Amino acid sequence: MGNTKTNTESREQFAESSAKIRSPRIEKDTNALPSALTFFLQTHQRRSVLKALKQLSPDRSVAILTALGLDPSA
Repeated sequence: MGNTKTNTESREQFAESSAKIRSPRIEKDTNALPSALTFFLQTHQRRSVLKALKQLSPDRSVAILTALGLDPSA
């Protein structure tokens, strides 16, 4: 038969190649990057929230901060 590798040999090769994969680099100074705020609403609730936010600002981030009484520039 053409395939002379055994399952054991294949697993060993896979283990060796997996061991060579480097861990991702830890980024520094990522505090300045934006992060997501996610929550779920019913469709009609989402429409209502987006409509209300649009009245405060076209930018949803600014609108929600304003609605909460927070300074969007901080």
